Amino acid sequence: MIHQFAELGGFYRESEGIGNGEKDRLAQFVQDPAQKFRTRTVLLLVFSGKGFERVKVEDYDNNRKLIYLYRGGPPNGWDATPTTGLQAVRKADEFDEAVRKKLARLARSIADAKDHVDGPSEAEKPALEVLHSKIDTAGSAGISVTEESERLGAKVLAAIKSAHPPESKEAAILSVAWQTTDGNIMRVGDFAAFQQALTRHGQGAASHKKSIEGEVKGRGQCCICGKLNTEVSGLLQVPQFKLYTLDKPGSVSGGFNAIDAWRNFPACRECCDKVDFAGERIKKNLTFDYYSTFKYLFLPLAVRLQPTLAFDLLDRLISARFNKKAAKRLTAAEDELFYVVALEKNFLQVDLLFYQPDPQSFRPALYISGLLPSRFRALFDAKDRVDAHPWLNEPSPKAFVQGQFTFGSVNRVFPHAHGGSNFDDDFMEATRAALELRPFPATRLLQSGMRWVRQDYVGGKTWQYRLADLFRSILFFEELLTLSQQRSNAAMQIDYGKSPQADRVRAVLKNATGKLSTDPAAQAAFLVGACCFRIERLQEFARGSTPFAGKLKGFRLNQADVQRRLFVAAKDKAKAYGEGKVAGLLECAGAALMVAPEQWPLSPDEVSYFFALGHALGPRFASDSNEGEKAQAAKE
Repeated sequence: MIHQFAELGGFYRESEGIGNGEKDRLAQFVQDPAQKFRTRTVLLLVFSGKGFERVKVEDYDNNRKLIYLYRGGPPNGWDATPTTGLQAVRKADEFDEAVRKKLARLARSIADAKDHVDGPSEAEKPALEVLHSKIDTAGSAGISVTEESERLGAKVLAAIKSAHPPESKEAAILSVAWQTTDGNIMRVGDFAAFQQALTRHGQGAASHKKSIEGEVKGRGQCCICGKLNTEVSGLLQVPQFKLYTLDKPGSVSGGFNAIDAWRNFPACRECCDKVDFAGERIKKNLTFDYYSTFKYLFLPLAVRLQPTLAFDLLDRLISARFNKKAAKRLTAAEDELFYVVALEKNFLQVDLLFYQPDPQSFRPALYISGLLPSRFRALFDAKDRVDAHPWLNEPSPKAFVQGQFTFGSVNRVFPHAHGGSNFDDDFMEATRAALELRPFPATRLLQSGMRWVRQDYVGGKTWQYRLADLFRSILFFEELLTLSQQRSNAAMQIDYGKSPQADRVRAVLKNATGKLSTDPAAQAAFLVGACCFRIERLQEFARGSTPFAGKLKGFRLNQADVQRRLFVAAKDKAKAYGEGKVAGLLECAGAALMVAPEQWPLSPDEVSYFFALGHALGPRFASDSNEGEKAQAAKE
């Protein structure tokens, strides 16, 4: 996977015109503070030979990246230059401490640049000294209690609060500037010392670590490009995506000496630069939301690489994302690229890396490689067949008619529950199965899906939406398999009779899939569910309530519940409300019960699911003349 970051880094460098000149080195290593801190407000702390002058508020845009020269450093260290982020705080009394810490961080950045600068100009020396002295003094307020630190700290803090009130609860970018005697403003990017510091930190990122003395370098073969007998570094990390760590003892190959860590993951200078350049841009262009818990990286790579093929494909994909050309989606992200890729020929492959966003660490959850456009076409073909299924269209209830299949349907079967049961692993495994065009156990879908259907039913919520998601998810995996094997048309032949109701039953079951298309026990549970729906409708029209619903046990049903209790109870209620209105459907349910084996080959979850499905799809069994029943059910 890491070679794709290098390929993408090369693409982005070429597309942005980054060469090997001195100014190009700045463009190579500078980072976007707006992307990092999610704000475009810059608070510029302006100093002069007289001391602190004011806070100047500026708007950040990408053209000003080389003005502020931001490059992040470790949380317990300092950034490459005196540009950092001031996070939003929830409580006003936390703002003072947050500012103090950031001032101390800026001071350390200035000190590091001042101590390592190679031949600063005479004009910079006094400015660097004053900047460090004043910011260090202001950042010491509350720790090194002196009159000067308290006075200067209070003055800087008051100016920041005036320009950026804490009650706004918004983040900001914090940077420094120097006002010359003629009134001109020198920002971070105007200082040679800070330019050198940025380049030094960028070049050393793959070989230096605060906790390791010395450089983690060696001589060997680059594991990315394969170059032999070259100088390689061992601490390469993709900015934004830390793929490995040396924090645990024994994680260094060949022993416990971290200096030898270059053997773990040796990378040459050129590959290090490409990977470093790629991270931020992949985060911006090729990262997508995957419901509430996950994100994923979309990593394209040409299968048969030609000189410019990879760049042409990437340009087309990125353009499609920002223009939102995708007409169909498999996820909730409106700018996903799956449909655009599905329209490509198999000259391109895609790797997907799913991960859980975490500000402290990169937490990969699922990696799937080698996905060709034909694979995505198969997914969309299956999705189209699901969305076109008759049961998901009128006269089914609103919950089945509205919406369409996406991976969100599966996500609602396996939701992420904060503080409770968590089904993230199931969701990721179902995602893998779908992307690899292989089956996913329907039993597991039923176990989890029926849990939420029951919970909504007992809680008085509209449970049909949950059931529709479960039905779509099961149907999707069934349709996915028909790409390699045609679904059997040998439906179970049950004599439902020759009545108009029997014709409607056969018409509904003609579109059944899986067990429901062949198993008489499944059809019996399905039809008894439809009978109970009709009884409840009759009760609601007659009495304005549905006491019969209390017999459904919150959809925790087994064979005996359906076969002996509910079927018999429905027959009794049918007599009370006019047997002719339910008699035909009861006869069909009885025919299925007659054919079903003595011991049903269904789990309790399957019995409950088929019953609930028949109950939800009850309007489909009504005659055309009974439009009132259909219309009422469609609202639910």
